[in-house]
Amino acid sequence: MRCLAVVVLFALSGCLVTTTESEKLPPRGQQQSQQQGPTANADQPPTRSVQGPRCAAAGDTCSADSDCCGDSFCFTFTYAPPTCRAKLADGAWCLEDSQCQSGSCVNAVCGGACTNLGTACEDDSDCCPGSFCYDYTYEPIVCRTALANGSHCLQDRHCASGNCANYSCAP
Repeated sequence: MRCLAVVVLFALSGCLVTTTESEKLPPRGQQQSQQQGPTANADQPPTRSVQGPRCAAAGDTCSADSDCCGDSFCFTFTYAPPTCRAKLADGAWCLEDSQCQSGSCVNAVCGGACTNLGTACEDDSDCCPGSFCYDYTYEPIVCRTALANGSHCLQDRHCASGNCANYSCAP
């Protein structure tokens, strides 16, 4: 008797879906006792699939946000094992954009107001869209407008295109 097992992985909406098929088949050349459809024969095994989501729900252990289902994030800022937690409402304390339902963590607050150009900042997430926190200076660290293609840059985050190649913003 030979066995057939197939495992296929699909990524759907940030969750891992596993399809598994397993069936005992008679040795090659012998007919199966049941027909599995109009085109079934000894050379083509019957097919069957079982599907189920494999993303971690709130309270489950995780190692990254991608392990958690879409409505949760992986809370790693703890001495305990990291766990998936429900995304936070606006006004809640946060550390990263991925922790917030709004997708915006500004000045450690979900959905907080962004920092205007020229205003002191600590991180890019403090600055309004289209700007970044420029911290490569002896001058005050402030939000600056993202740079146009051809401008001198040090990191991808400095460019409006998100691409700094050879110290120049590129498309």
